[in-house]
Amino acid sequence: MRNLVFFLLISLPVSSQNFTQKDSLRGNLSPERIWFDINYYNLYLDVDPNSKSIDGYNDIFFKVLKKSKIMQLDMFEHMHIDSVVYSGRICPVERKYDAFFIHFPHTLNQGDFEQIRVYYHGTPLEAKNPPWDGGFVWKEDMSGLPWIGVTCQGLGASSWWPCKDHLSDEPDSMRITCSVPSEVQFIGNGNREIDMIDSGKRISTWKVSYPINSYNVTLNIANYSHLHDEYISKKGSLSLDYYVLK
Repeated sequence: MRNLVFFLLISLPVSSQNFTQKDSLRGNLSPERIWFDINYYNLYLDVDPNSKSIDGYNDIFFKVLKKSKIMQLDMFEHMHIDSVVYSGRICPVERKYDAFFIHFPHTLNQGDFEQIRVYYHGTPLEAKNPPWDGGFVWKEDMSGLPWIGVTCQGLGASSWWPCKDHLSDEPDSMRITCSVPSEVQFIGNGNREIDMIDSGKRISTWKVSYPINSYNVTLNIANYSHLHDEYISKKGSLSLDYYVLK
């Protein structure tokens, strides 16, 4: 005897939702967004655990796909843009909610590779229930030293650094440099290139050598111990690096 399976399809009403201009700026591929392709980010931050603030800049390298003079980038409106520099000149910036529009001094030509630097600072949102909601986590370990992390997969990378915050475009590679108190260290994405002490600060640079979604860029800052090992096979070797609280 065959078993019969019945499926009951229930049509549920879908509630209407009013989308605002803020929503459209976040999700829409507007003309100010589609004319350029991100190649590389060089993000530099000074992280202050006492004030729970960050201060730095992001170098943005991009290819011009279509002639344009106005660029939309993204960063939450509670974060402050200090200036945008292109070819040694400060560009006018227009703010609209969590987006900002850069007005270049001339039209950029198709096929060209260009670069801008965005200086900014602010107090990023603090996560209320990490990792399920986005924001920074400002904690201390059992010794009273800073223990800091950030999660932004749902919230978006532009909640704490300026970028093209859209899934359609990601950099081919990037560097992340952090300056933190000397008793802790910054662990980031990719492989560490630089780690040094300067003027009471510990500065570390991490290189991501592959395409990465902007929301996957993260900071881990604490008093870590470094455990190193290596996996060796006939096809080659792989470095294994673990960072755990001391």
